[in-house]
Amino acid sequence: MVDKKEEKNFLTTAEVAERLNVTPNTIYKYVREKKLVPLYDHKWRMRRTKVFAVEEVEKLEKKFMKPGLTTGEVADKLGIHITTINAYIHDNVLKAEKQLYRGREIYFIAPEEVERWQREHHVVADQKVDRKDFYIKDKGLLLFQLFVNKYTHEHARLMTIKGSTGKIITENGEEYSLEVGTSRGFEPYQIIDNKEYNTKRGYVKFKFPRPHSIKSDVYAAIELVYIATGPQNIRYNIDAQYIEMEVKPVLIKSKDKQLLDLFQKHLLEGKILIQQDGFYIDSDLETLIITVPSQLKEYIRKRAKKENKSMEQLSIEAFNTAWNLNEDTEEKGDI
Repeated sequence: MVDKKEEKNFLTTAEVAERLNVTPNTIYKYVREKKLVPLYDHKWRMRRTKVFAVEEVEKLEKKFMKPGLTTGEVADKLGIHITTINAYIHDNVLKAEKQLYRGREIYFIAPEEVERWQREHHVVADQKVDRKDFYIKDKGLLLFQLFVNKYTHEHARLMTIKGSTGKIITENGEEYSLEVGTSRGFEPYQIIDNKEYNTKRGYVKFKFPRPHSIKSDVYAAIELVYIATGPQNIRYNIDAQYIEMEVKPVLIKSKDKQLLDLFQKHLLEGKILIQQDGFYIDSDLETLIITVPSQLKEYIRKRAKKENKSMEQLSIEAFNTAWNLNEDTEEKGDI
């Protein structure tokens, strides 16, 4: 019979794995790498498992303890895309430090820093915009859509959407619910069709600074995209400073040089091809075929389903994060 007092001084392989949040196979790997040395006392064969001193496990636990939040964790916490978090770090909007963690250099952000950013930007997470929060299907209305008053010709934009309603802000700074604004004569400047889903692969990504004025060319550019492709082919990620827009490849029928320059300036991923009747925005995807273990494929499948993403999208994001491809443009150019 094992002495209960003695039992408190050591942990089994399974217990160490649970404590470190890894698999038992990983613990065996740590043993081979001499990161963790088991106790070879006279009873270990009877236990049919390796046993480890609690103090040794605690030392390893401290080494593995994360010195803050990863960019992925902060992105989830704030409801912001990870590329935006990386941009904030690059622009020193969010303070982060690169530290060695489990053999890799990773950016870590202190929880206090995240809270500071939330307070200063009046953001309480959950900024990911679902289609229902930028499109009122039964009314055919879209977020940031231009309105004009049929009596006074004053302009306004639909600046928030919640369910089947929203709020418009006029060029004079007045704010109305959609219902009140409509009753006062505000109506959409033009009807935007809900086009069929575009089966072309990938998305083109733009990252626009969030304008303070409803007259901004950024909103005019967004409306051009609406007209070209419809809400079915658009994804949004919006926070206090930026509007990230992902669009299926499409031809934008405009020869406005100023708007073309705006699209080119704020292009995050993809390419723009000049055409005779406008310009074509393309995802610039190329095929990469890799073979992975079935266990990894199943993990990617489950995680993609949980995050409501395609397996391809999730894998690309993982590559970008692992190699910091969104953090340093010069570094990408050196590859």
